[in-house]
Amino acid sequence: MIWIGGLLLAVGLYVSGPDRFLAAALNLFGSIDYWFHDLIYQFGIRAFHVIRALAIALYIVFLVLGFLAVQRGIRAWGALIVVSVIFLALVWRPEAINPLPPGRWLAALVIALFGALVMTHRLTSLPGPKQGWPPDERWNGRWRGRRGQGPDTPPPGWTPPPGLPGGPPPPGRS
Repeated sequence: MIWIGGLLLAVGLYVSGPDRFLAAALNLFGSIDYWFHDLIYQFGIRAFHVIRALAIALYIVFLVLGFLAVQRGIRAWGALIVVSVIFLALVWRPEAINPLPPGRWLAALVIALFGALVMTHRLTSLPGPKQGWPPDERWNGRWRGRRGQGPDTPPPGWTPPPGLPGGPPPPGRS
Protein backbone atom coordinates (compact mmCIF):
# COMPACT_ATOMS: atom_id res chain seq x y z
CA MET A 1 0.00 0.00 0.00
CA ILE A 2 2.83 2.38 0.86
CA TRP A 3 4.62 1.46 -2.38
CA ILE A 4 1.50 2.24 -4.41
CA GLY A 5 1.21 5.61 -2.66
CA GLY A 6 4.87 6.33 -3.41
CA LEU A 7 4.37 5.48 -7.08
CA LEU A 8 1.32 7.77 -7.30
CA LEU A 9 3.33 10.57 -5.66
CA ALA A 10 6.10 10.08 -8.23
CA VAL A 11 3.60 10.26 -11.10
CA GLY A 12 2.09 13.42 -9.62
CA LEU A 13 5.51 15.00 -9.24
CA TYR A 14 6.42 14.11 -12.81
CA VAL A 15 3.15 15.44 -14.32
CA SER A 16 3.05 18.75 -12.46
CA GLY A 17 6.74 19.28 -12.07
CA PRO A 18 8.58 19.10 -8.75
CA ASP A 19 8.64 22.88 -8.29
CA ARG A 20 4.85 23.30 -8.80
CA PHE A 21 3.60 20.11 -7.12
CA LEU A 22 2.33 21.78 -3.92
CA ALA A 23 0.43 24.46 -5.87
CA ALA A 24 -1.08 21.79 -8.18
CA ALA A 25 -2.14 19.65 -5.19
CA LEU A 26 -3.78 22.63 -3.46
CA ASN A 27 -5.50 23.57 -6.73
CA LEU A 28 -6.81 19.99 -7.06
CA PHE A 29 -8.16 20.05 -3.48
CA GLY A 30 -9.77 23.44 -4.14
CA SER A 31 -11.44 22.13 -7.30
CA ILE A 32 -12.79 19.07 -5.47
CA ASP A 33 -14.08 21.30 -2.66
CA TYR A 34 -15.75 23.67 -5.16
CA TRP A 35 -17.38 20.73 -6.98
CA PHE A 36 -18.68 19.25 -3.70
CA HIS A 37 -20.13 22.58 -2.50
CA ASP A 38 -21.75 23.19 -5.88
CA LEU A 39 -23.33 19.73 -5.73
CA ILE A 40 -24.73 20.42 -2.25
CA TYR A 41 -26.01 23.81 -3.41
CA GLN A 42 -27.79 22.28 -6.41
CA PHE A 43 -29.39 19.63 -4.19
CA GLY A 44 -30.53 22.37 -1.82
CA ILE A 45 -32.16 24.36 -4.62
CA ARG A 46 -33.92 21.26 -5.95
CA ALA A 47 -35.04 20.24 -2.46
CA PHE A 48 -36.46 23.74 -1.89
CA HIS A 49 -38.48 23.55 -5.10
CA VAL A 50 -39.71 20.05 -4.23
CA ILE A 51 -40.78 21.15 -0.73
CA ARG A 52 -42.60 24.19 -2.11
CA ALA A 53 -44.39 22.14 -4.78
CA LEU A 54 -45.38 19.46 -2.26
CA ALA A 55 -46.70 22.06 0.20
CA ILE A 56 -48.91 23.70 -2.43
CA ALA A 57 -50.15 20.37 -3.80
CA LEU A 58 -50.97 18.99 -0.34
CA TYR A 59 -52.82 22.19 0.55
CA ILE A 60 -54.96 21.81 -2.58
CA VAL A 61 -55.59 18.15 -1.66
CA PHE A 62 -56.59 19.27 1.85
CA LEU A 63 -59.04 21.83 0.42
CA VAL A 64 -60.65 19.28 -1.90
CA LEU A 65 -60.98 16.71 0.89
CA GLY A 66 -62.35 19.37 3.24
CA PHE A 67 -65.05 20.45 0.80
CA LEU A 68 -65.95 16.79 0.18
CA ALA A 69 -66.31 16.34 3.94
CA VAL A 70 -68.52 19.44 4.20
CA GLN A 71 -70.64 18.16 1.33
CA ARG A 72 -71.16 14.85 3.18
CA GLY A 73 -72.14 16.63 6.39
CA ILE A 74 -68.90 15.92 8.28
CA ARG A 75 -67.49 18.64 10.53
CA ALA A 76 -64.74 20.31 8.52
CA TRP A 77 -65.30 24.07 8.46
CA GLY A 78 -63.17 24.70 11.52
CA ALA A 79 -60.25 22.74 10.13
CA LEU A 80 -60.60 24.43 6.74
CA ILE A 81 -60.43 27.86 8.31
CA VAL A 82 -57.63 27.16 10.81
CA VAL A 83 -55.34 25.30 8.39
CA SER A 84 -55.93 27.91 5.66
CA VAL A 85 -55.09 30.81 7.98
CA ILE A 86 -51.92 29.10 9.26
CA PHE A 87 -50.83 28.05 5.77
CA LEU A 88 -51.34 31.50 4.30
CA ALA A 89 -49.66 33.19 7.27
CA LEU A 90 -46.60 31.03 6.66
CA VAL A 91 -46.26 31.40 2.89
CA TRP A 92 -48.07 34.52 1.72
CA ARG A 93 -46.02 37.70 1.48
CA PRO A 94 -47.43 40.45 -0.69
CA GLU A 95 -44.92 42.20 -2.92
CA ALA A 96 -42.09 39.93 -1.79
CA ILE A 97 -38.81 40.45 -3.61
CA ASN A 98 -36.87 37.62 -2.03
CA PRO A 99 -38.24 34.08 -1.72
CA LEU A 100 -39.41 32.78 1.62
CA PRO A 101 -36.99 30.83 3.79
CA PRO A 102 -37.23 27.07 3.24
CA GLY A 103 -38.19 26.54 6.89
CA ARG A 104 -41.50 28.35 6.39
CA TRP A 105 -42.30 26.21 3.37
CA LEU A 106 -41.38 23.10 5.34
CA ALA A 107 -43.70 24.15 8.18
CA ALA A 108 -46.46 24.83 5.63
CA LEU A 109 -45.84 21.37 4.14
CA VAL A 110 -46.25 19.76 7.57
CA ILE A 111 -49.46 21.73 8.28
CA ALA A 112 -50.95 20.82 4.89
CA LEU A 113 -49.94 17.16 5.30
CA PHE A 114 -51.51 16.98 8.76
CA GLY A 115 -54.71 18.64 7.53
CA ALA A 116 -54.96 16.31 4.53
CA LEU A 117 -54.43 13.25 6.73
CA VAL A 118 -57.12 14.41 9.18
CA MET A 119 -59.60 15.01 6.37
CA THR A 120 -58.79 11.62 4.86
CA HIS A 121 -59.41 9.98 8.22
CA ARG A 122 -62.71 11.81 8.64
CA LEU A 123 -63.87 10.77 5.18
CA THR A 124 -62.84 7.11 5.49
CA SER A 125 -63.87 6.37 9.07
CA LEU A 126 -67.29 5.03 9.92
CA PRO A 127 -69.72 7.59 11.29
CA GLY A 128 -70.15 7.35 15.03
CA PRO A 129 -73.42 7.76 16.90
CA LYS A 130 -74.77 11.29 16.85
CA GLN A 131 -74.73 12.82 20.28
CA GLY A 132 -76.73 15.93 20.93
CA TRP A 133 -76.14 18.59 23.47
CA PRO A 134 -76.14 18.29 26.47
CA PRO A 135 -74.14 15.07 26.40
CA ASP A 136 -75.52 11.78 27.56
CA GLU A 137 -76.10 11.45 31.30
CA ARG A 138 -73.74 8.48 31.44
CA TRP A 139 -70.42 10.28 31.15
CA ASN A 140 -67.07 8.48 31.50
CA GLY A 141 -68.84 5.23 32.28
CA ARG A 142 -70.28 6.60 35.55
CA TRP A 143 -73.77 7.80 36.27
CA ARG A 144 -73.73 11.37 37.44
CA GLY A 145 -77.12 11.53 39.05
CA ARG A 146 -79.02 14.11 41.01
CA ARG A 147 -78.48 14.85 44.67
CA GLY A 148 -78.94 11.91 46.95
CA GLN A 149 -78.08 9.36 44.30
CA GLY A 150 -74.77 7.58 44.43
CA PRO A 151 -72.76 6.08 41.59
CA ASP A 152 -74.50 2.70 42.10
CA THR A 153 -78.00 4.11 41.70
CA PRO A 154 -79.37 3.44 38.21
CA PRO A 155 -80.69 6.36 36.19
CA PRO A 156 -84.44 7.03 36.16
CA GLY A 157 -86.28 4.77 33.76
CA TRP A 158 -83.52 2.16 33.67
CA THR A 159 -84.63 -1.44 33.51
CA PRO A 160 -82.20 -4.33 33.87
CA PRO A 161 -81.71 -6.69 30.95
CA PRO A 162 -83.44 -10.05 31.29
CA GLY A 163 -81.62 -12.55 33.45
CA LEU A 164 -79.83 -10.02 35.68
CA PRO A 165 -80.86 -8.97 39.19
CA GLY A 166 -83.06 -5.91 39.33
CA GLY A 167 -80.78 -3.24 40.79
CA PRO A 168 -77.79 -2.66 42.98
CA PRO A 169 -76.83 -5.42 45.44
CA PRO A 170 -78.46 -5.23 48.84
CA PRO A 171 -76.38 -3.54 51.56
CA GLY A 172 -74.19 -5.78 53.65
CA ARG A 173 -73.67 -8.47 51.03
CA SER A 174 -70.60 -8.75 48.89
